Amino acid sequence: MAAKPTREELEQRIRALEKEAKKLTQAGTELVKSKAMFKAVVEGLPFDVFVLDPDSRYVFQNSICKKNWGNIIGKSPEDLPVNKKTKYLWLDNNRRALSGETVTGEVVYDRLDGGKNFFHNIIVPICDGKKILGIVGVLVDISDFKQTEALLRESESKLSAMLSSIGDHMSMMDKNLNIIWANEIAGEIFGNDIIGKKCYEVYHKRTEPCEPYPCITLRVFQDGKIHKHDTQVIGQDGKTIFFHCTANVGLRDKEGKPTAVLEISSDITEKVRAEKALHTAKNELEYRVRERTGELELKTKNLEEINTAMKVLLKKRQEDKAEIENNVMTNVKKLVVPYFEKIKKAELDDRQEAFLSIIESNLNEIISPFTRQMSLKYLNLTPTEIRIANLIRHGSPSKKIAELMNVSPRTIDTHRKNMRRKIGLQGQRGNLRSYLLSFH
Repeated sequence: MAAKPTREELEQRIRALEKEAKKLTQAGTELVKSKAMFKAVVEGLPFDVFVLDPDSRYVFQNSICKKNWGNIIGKSPEDLPVNKKTKYLWLDNNRRALSGETVTGEVVYDRLDGGKNFFHNIIVPICDGKKILGIVGVLVDISDFKQTEALLRESESKLSAMLSSIGDHMSMMDKNLNIIWANEIAGEIFGNDIIGKKCYEVYHKRTEPCEPYPCITLRVFQDGKIHKHDTQVIGQDGKTIFFHCTANVGLRDKEGKPTAVLEISSDITEKVRAEKALHTAKNELEYRVRERTGELELKTKNLEEINTAMKVLLKKRQEDKAEIENNVMTNVKKLVVPYFEKIKKAELDDRQEAFLSIIESNLNEIISPFTRQMSLKYLNLTPTEIRIANLIRHGSPSKKIAELMNVSPRTIDTHRKNMRRKIGLQGQRGNLRSYLLSFH
């Protein structure tokens, strides 16, 4: 399938046709007299060629015209199967040409099927001096070109909409670093008069290309690859802006070599400022940590010294405590216990014996860890409960304990239940006295 002609090629053809039409006008009379020669000239042309006489009847058509419109020889435009609009246009063009005017331009002919054909129209009068012998017409079908042009406009519209939706700065430079295109964002930042200026002048306020040389734009021209870097520019308001730039090939020539480089730049000013603030905060924090660490090290050293002193004091306290306990135990055994033995041999009633037993038992507790262990392990026991636990441990029944404490046996039973619950024996069959005897 043959490639569609470009607009430039069509324009060249049209200019050539206009020149040819002038030649046909100059030689119109001779060509009419010599139809064979005229036919030989135009038969091979790839577009419609036709001739009308002064009465607007077709007297000649080439093969392309016959293929497109059928055999129209001897007919007038009014006889052809076209709609009224197209027919009126044809008749008006013919009238103008028969009055001596050369008619050219793009026209649209509506087809019977509702479609449209686009043509470049040339209608030239054939003159013999001042006398008009007829007209010669040329129709170049440019429908495919118009369709391509419409698609191109649609593509350009979509591309423009896409580029407008991108919030980044975009610009295109040639090999000499001249800005040849820029989007609206670039215009807002650097001004609307930047086209044609050097990129390093506009963006960096420099008189020479940026360092290190070559810049990423020139490197793309050299190797055709994508290059990136972070840089800072100066806007038209004089403020510094930080950009992350990506440079890539924008346009290529027929050999595939870059002819323009597109730069897309994202504003990273806030990010850079945040990083700087974070770096400053980090340095300040590290300084404070070092300062605080020094203070903690000094305090730790002081605490270690205090701890050492406390250990010495605690050790001395334990030694003093042990010495006191030994002295108490020795004194009780040597100075008190012998008198208990003598009192026991005396005649005492039951109540006196009970009290003596309690005094002896409590003295024994003074030199034993039971009461202290009960207090430490079961901190929720009341002082009364600890006293009752001590009597139970020594085998006193509830009735005797009640007499000694001047309470009812029922009260002692309630205390026993509370103690079993607090020490974890509630609901179990374990003996309370046996459990209390386990404390030495």
